[in-house]
Amino acid sequence: MTLRFRWLLAGTLVGALGSANAQELGTNQVYIGQTGDTNTITIDQEGNSNLVGENADILRLNQFGARNTLTVDQFGFSNSLGALLTSPFPEFRVFGPNQEGDRNQLVVDQSNLNPNAANSIGATGQIAATGRSSVGNFMTVTQVSGETGLGQAIEQIVQINFTAGLANRVDVSQADENGIGGNIIGRIWQNGSDNGVVIDQINGENEVRTVTQWGAGNRLTVDHDGARNLVDIVEQNNDVQGGGGNIAELRFESDANGSDGANGLSNFARGLPTVRAPGQAQVFQLGSENTLSFLATGGSNNLYGFTQAGDGNEIRAISDGNANEIAIAQFGDGNSLSSVQDGDRNRGAILQFGDYNVVDLTQTGDGNVARVAIEGSFNNAPRGSFAEPLLAASSAPGIGRLGPGVLRQVGDDNSIELDVIGDNHLFAVLSEGARNQVVGFMQGSGNQALVVQTGDDNIANFSQVGSGNAVLILQ
Repeated sequence: MTLRFRWLLAGTLVGALGSANAQELGTNQVYIGQTGDTNTITIDQEGNSNLVGENADILRLNQFGARNTLTVDQFGFSNSLGALLTSPFPEFRVFGPNQEGDRNQLVVDQSNLNPNAANSIGATGQIAATGRSSVGNFMTVTQVSGETGLGQAIEQIVQINFTAGLANRVDVSQADENGIGGNIIGRIWQNGSDNGVVIDQINGENEVRTVTQWGAGNRLTVDHDGARNLVDIVEQNNDVQGGGGNIAELRFESDANGSDGANGLSNFARGLPTVRAPGQAQVFQLGSENTLSFLATGGSNNLYGFTQAGDGNEIRAISDGNANEIAIAQFGDGNSLSSVQDGDRNRGAILQFGDYNVVDLTQTGDGNVARVAIEGSFNNAPRGSFAEPLLAASSAPGIGRLGPGVLRQVGDDNSIELDVIGDNHLFAVLSEGARNQVVGFMQGSGNQALVVQTGDDNIANFSQVGSGNAVLILQ
């Protein structure tokens, strides 16, 4: 069955069954129910204050079945897809347009030209409930404001799989031609495996408040262009269902991303990261074999924290600019992380609990601070190394190799604090420049540390407690 509706500025409704009564501009509402397979609904609305979907429990837009398509195009202002939610509301309830079945598609395009209004998506959902494999739902949302329009809002998107092997996908694009931004995504929630979320927000002051993916093999990509964007909380969890690892990629351009959206207070001074604190955006990955990639380029005052709990996880974080902050916590075994900061007055904090983990930290610039705390065994030593007088200091002259776990600072007035508890750890610290400081503490047995400082007026203070430990300091 195919239904097509179009509201013109005059308020005329044209559908598959012929003409209907005219509706006045600005008061159009659509509530439809379809049951079965291969249904199509196309809705075009031009004007303002139009509503597609729920504003009461019995007035909804539903498609129950497989291979259904729903397309909504709203052009004007103050239009909405699904009623706006009021807090408190039932968590993860599917409000508004709702598709239940497999291989369904929901396409939403909202355009706004009013300088004092915005379009919104209250809530929408897709539920796949069959036992067949390799079938899922697809949702794409595009919201655009004109040269003077306000930012757009999405309150909630829900996609649920009850069977392993189902793959849902959400693509969200929010853009403002006025260069202001201010778009909001309240919550995206996916339950199942091999799901994907792609978010693209431009022109700054955008918010992604919560993205949750439960299951294995899920992927999240967030692109932010502009200043003062916020990705508040991201949680990927494959610990409950098991299976393959999840992937998160966050990319930012410009300043003050990840804080409270307005250069909020850094939490670095409050100590090493344990749990999320206000002012510093947090990304969680729970389970094993997860990967997180973070890239912040050309900006300053970006504040982000990452937490991974499980085994075999990996973090790659790169930031280019000044006064950026990265805080990383990993709990489990066989995890690895690489953090690179290029600029001045940057902060890097690393916390690892577990065995056979690897850390590599590089800071290039002046006035940078790094704090590293490790507890476990055989960290930075999954295959061993060093020994003798720390493997001829590790491969002088020029000291180009160092390894196996390197904390590196290049520039002036930098500092590194290293605190290690456990056995058989291997660490190398390289500090190049003037007036730099290295402070280290190791407790346990069989630990090895190499500290190399090149330049003037540097300070190194290193202590070890236990047996069979070795430390070599070269200045």
